[in-house]
Amino acid sequence: MDINKITRRIFLKGTLAAAFAGGMLKRRLPRFGQTGLKTAKGQESNTEIYYHLKIRRRPCLINGQIGLPITINDCFPGPLIRLKEGKNAIIKVTNQLTESTSVHWHGILLPYQMDGVPGVVFPGIAPGESFTYTFPVK
Repeated sequence: MDINKITRRIFLKGTLAAAFAGGMLKRRLPRFGQTGLKTAKGQESNTEIYYHLKIRRRPCLINGQIGLPITINDCFPGPLIRLKEGKNAIIKVTNQLTESTSVHWHGILLPYQMDGVPGVVFPGIAPGESFTYTFPVK
């Protein structure tokens, strides 16, 4: 093999490593893929993981302008929550909005009655009210 020959694979690996080292890709990754993502503070026991999430609007700087997005625990996008398979998740969600809301869980298997658009399969969380999601982590 010619030592001076650069294969496509070597070129791509080197380019990717340089991009990460230079921070070039950080701007292109979604927030959850970047370092510095906020993680919700939870409490964990041998059998359960507990979180308390508060949904409300908060001013945030978005693309150089102040916006008023819906936040979870004052984070936009919402914070990362970590669940462990085999434990029970207990997640209390408090709605501080002026309209009903719910949480749509991506990548989590839970009873369909606890997921989706308010008023369709889940009644929603009324303004000023709380709902506690309780389900086994699968």
